[in-house]
Parts: sequence; C-alpha cells; structure tokens
Amino acid sequence: MRAGPKSRRSTTTSVRAVRAADGMIAYARRCGTGTEELPTVFADFLGDAHHLADALGVDSVMPHAMGRGIFAAELYGAE
Repeated sequence: MRAGPKSRRSTTTSVRAVRAADGMIAYARRCGTGTEELPTVFADFLGDAHHLADALGVDSVMPHAMGRGIFAAELYGAE
C-alpha cells in the first residue's frame, strides 16, 4: 500500500519533531529546567537562541523566517 500525502506529512512531521525534541530535552537538562512546563522551556530556548544569534552577529529574524518557510515546505510537500 502506498503512503498518501497525509501519511507522508505525518511521518515527516513526526521524524522532525523527534529531532527537535532531542535538542529541547538536552537544552532543558543543561539548563536545569527539565521540570518546567514545555512552553516555558521552549520560550527559554528561543530566548537563548536569540542571544546566540546576537553574539554571532546574526540577524535573528531572518533565520526565524527561513525556518517557518522550511517548515511550511516540509509540511505541505514543497521540499
């Protein structure tokens, strides 16, 4: 049986979500925020990512916009 578009999208989303979860778990452990609610850990991570971008001289808005574009392309099959 062939996987339809929705099935492929679910698989792609699941695989990529697990990759992101691995990073988020490592971040929470390193920061000692493993017992916080997920939205708090996620917000802390994004805040620290902005600090990293600032330290590296990278405009943090551009990668965020690019990430949303990549997400949409992967989600809707326009990779």
